[in-house]
Amino acid sequence: MNDEHTRLIEQAKAVLDGNWLGGFTKPAPGLYPHQWSWDSAFIAIGYARYDQARAEAELRALFAGQWSSGLLPQIVFSPQGTDYFPGPDVWRIGDDPRAPRAPQTTGIVQPPVHATAALHIYRYAADHERALAADHQQPGPSRQRRAERGEHEWRRLGHRLLEREPGAEGAEIEDPVHLEGIEAVERDENAEEDERGEESSG
Repeated sequence: MNDEHTRLIEQAKAVLDGNWLGGFTKPAPGLYPHQWSWDSAFIAIGYARYDQARAEAELRALFAGQWSSGLLPQIVFSPQGTDYFPGPDVWRIGDDPRAPRAPQTTGIVQPPVHATAALHIYRYAADHERALAADHQQPGPSRQRRAERGEHEWRRLGHRLLEREPGAEGAEIEDPVHLEGIEAVERDENAEEDERGEESSG
C-alpha cells in the first residue's frame, strides 16, 4: 500500500469518526442527520476493516427499527436530528400496528444489502479464529458456510418482502435492481430444490 492509499484510508476513517453519534453513523453532518438503511450497511462494511465494535453497533442500531412484518426502514430517526424534513410526523408510522413504537422510522425500504455487511463483519472480526474453533464443535455445515447461507437468506427475505409488500396501495415496483434481485432469488430457489432432489435420490 503506497502513501496515497494510506492517506485516503485515514481520511475515510476521519469522516466516519466525525459522523459517529455514539450508536450509529449519520451519512452527512447536516443534510442527513439520521440513520439511513443502506448507508449504514456500507458504513458497517468500512468499519469491519478496523473497528468491529462500531460495525456491529451500526447494524444493531438499524435493526432496532425493524418492523414486525420484517420491513427494515429506509430511515431510523435520531432525536438529535430535529430539523430534518420529512420527519416522523410526516410518516405517521404510529398508525400502522406493525411499526415499532420506538425508535421512529419511515415506512419504506432501501435495497437489502445488510446481509453482505454482516458477512463482512464476520470475515474481518478480530475473534474470527475463536469463532471458527467453537464452530468445529457444532454439527452441520461450517460457520463460514452458514454465514454464506445466512447472507443468501437475508437477501431472499429482503426481496420477498419487497415483492409481497410493494407499497401501501399495492402498486408494483418497476425498479430494475429489485426485479433483478427477485429473478436471482427465484434462480437460487430452483437450484436449491434441485440440490435437495439430488440428495434425496442419492
